[in-house]
Amino acid sequence: MKLTKELVPAEILQEIFDSPIPYRDAAEEKLTKDLFGTLSAEDVEMAAQGSYAYWVAKHSSNPPTEEQKIKMAMREARRHIYGVKYPDAVKNIKETCKYRRERNISLYRACFADGAEFETEEEAQFVEKLKASITSEMKKQLAYVRGKDKENRALLVVHPRTDKSTVDEDFVANLIYIVERAAAVTEFSSRGKEEKLIVVLDFGTFSSSLSPPMSAVKGIVGVLQSKYSERLKNLVILDPPLWMRTLYGLIKPFLDPITKAKFIVATGAKKKHEVLASLISDDQAMPFMLPNGKLVGDVEIDRFLKTVPFHCPYDEV
Repeated sequence: MKLTKELVPAEILQEIFDSPIPYRDAAEEKLTKDLFGTLSAEDVEMAAQGSYAYWVAKHSSNPPTEEQKIKMAMREARRHIYGVKYPDAVKNIKETCKYRRERNISLYRACFADGAEFETEEEAQFVEKLKASITSEMKKQLAYVRGKDKENRALLVVHPRTDKSTVDEDFVANLIYIVERAAAVTEFSSRGKEEKLIVVLDFGTFSSSLSPPMSAVKGIVGVLQSKYSERLKNLVILDPPLWMRTLYGLIKPFLDPITKAKFIVATGAKKKHEVLASLISDDQAMPFMLPNGKLVGDVEIDRFLKTVPFHCPYDEV
C-alpha cells in the first residue's frame, strides 16, 4: 500500500513529533523505557504506527527519523503499563503489535483515503470488503467523530442500532475503524498533547430488540481493553434504559476509583447538561448534547467516510 498524496502538512506532523511524552514521573519513564527495551525491531515499528501522525509521515515524501520512530513507539509502550504487572505489560504490548500487523490496521486507515493505492490483489480485495463492511454497519448503527472536548480530545458519538442483523466480524471491524479515527483526531487536534478520547453513547431511541449479538459485543470489548490501552478518557452514557442503570448501580461500588471516574451516566435534560457542559463547549456540541450546541445538521455517512479526512472531526472540512 502507498499514498500518492500528502495527507497532512509536514509542519503539523513535526509539531506532533516535538510534543513531549506525557510521563507522570521518573518511575513511569523508567518503566516505559524498560518495556520498550523488550520489543523487537518489527514490534518497534508496529508500536510507532499506533500514532497516525507517524503512519502518515511513513508514507510521505519526508519519512520520520529513527528518533521519531522510537519516540512514538515509546508513547505506545507507556500506555500499556497502567493497571497491570510488568510481565503482563510485556505480553500485552507484544500482542498488540502482533494484532495491528495481522489485522492490517494500516489498510483501515487507508481504505477510504484519497490517493491510496494498493499494490497487491490481496490488499485490494481486503480493502473492498472492509469498505463494504464499514459502510453497511454505519447504516445500521451510526457512529462518527464530531466535536472535541475542552482539552481537544475527540468526541466519538455512537447512536442506537436501527437494524439487528450483522456479521460479527463486520461489527468489530467497524468499531476498530472508528476508534482509530477518533485516536487520530485527538492526536492532530491536540498536536500530540492528548492521547485519549471521549465516547458518547446516545440511548435516546434505544430498543433492546435491535441489540447486536453478544458474541460481537464481547469481541470488540476484548479488543478495546487489550489493544487500545489508556485511550478512553470518559464513557458518557446518555439516557440509558432502566436495566442498564440498575446494573451500573449494582457494580459501581466494586469499581476502582480510576475506572469509576471514566464512566458517566446521565439521564434527563438537566443531568445531561450538567455532565456535558463540564466537558464540552457549545461550539463543539450537537443540540442533543447541549441545548445551545452549534454543531447542527445530520451526519451524512458517505461524507464522513469519503470526504472528511481521517484525522479531522466531521465539521472541520
